[in-house]
Amino acid sequence: MEVSFMEMLLVGTFAFLVLGPKEMIRFSQSAGRWIGKMRTEMNNFKIMAQEQILKTDELNSRLGIDGPRDKNIQPSDQSKDAKAPEAENA
Repeated sequence: MEVSFMEMLLVGTFAFLVLGPKEMIRFSQSAGRWIGKMRTEMNNFKIMAQEQILKTDELNSRLGIDGPRDKNIQPSDQSKDAKAPEAENA
């Protein structure tokens, strides 16, 4: 979903008129913090999902089931430290 400059300008002007200059500054700071937190959480979720896909693909290859689903996914630095333990003979 794209938001044009004119739409952002209209929303900003309306918010300025409703909130006033002092509250607008507080609101902008609060909104910036929330957006930053959401971006961080989304990025963490993306990394976690990619690592799970890599682990699943590795397990599938060990079991001889299909190939990797996505060859473009590269392990992150975090996953290099915590590797899956080798399967033990039962």
